[in-house]
Amino acid sequence: TPYVLRDADIQLVWKLDDADREEITKRVKAFDCVPIFLEKEVFVDHYIRCCMQRIRDIFHNVLNVNLPSEETRRLEREYASNRTGEPSKESEHAAAEAKRMSHKRRDRWGGFVTGCNLFADVIMKLVMKKVTDRDLVWVHNYPLMLLPQLLRARALDLGLPAKMQPKIVFFLHTPFPTSEIFRTLSVRNELLEGVLGANVVGFHTFDHARH
Repeated sequence: TPYVLRDADIQLVWKLDDADREEITKRVKAFDCVPIFLEKEVFVDHYIRCCMQRIRDIFHNVLNVNLPSEETRRLEREYASNRTGEPSKESEHAAAEAKRMSHKRRDRWGGFVTGCNLFADVIMKLVMKKVTDRDLVWVHNYPLMLLPQLLRARALDLGLPAKMQPKIVFFLHTPFPTSEIFRTLSVRNELLEGVLGANVVGFHTFDHARH
């Protein structure tokens, strides 16, 4: 993360070349760690715009009511453009889906998916090909909520039987919102399906699990 850098050039983290990445990889290997390098656009869309500016507030039971007025008007225009003629079940469904897709674009969902897939690719190369059901993959927090299901899907694509797949644990380090708040997320289904790829899901409190 660029937040740990202390350098006059705050853009330094985005200027790493192949030699820099190779050197970093060698150094962290001494700690049994593997770096995952995200491009700036992916990091901004995944972590800043989707996680920090949208999902984090919702998970703390705070509705994000501070959308810029220009963005709000654009969303309303997109929604209205799909409500032409007499309403029907089909047109209402199409309009609702168009609104949901516009919200996905606003929340930079594409960047979130790309970021999670990068982690899944690295984990597959590291552990998923030489593991058993006695091994454990522990996934932490909402920025990686899609990861359990992505790993399951990749294991199935490789034809790995259940006994050759590790146990997957997901732990959420924030509160989990009430259903009334959570359903305001345009990607609520995708997040839940991602987590359900885990064998065990952990929360801070019973109330969070009940939500």
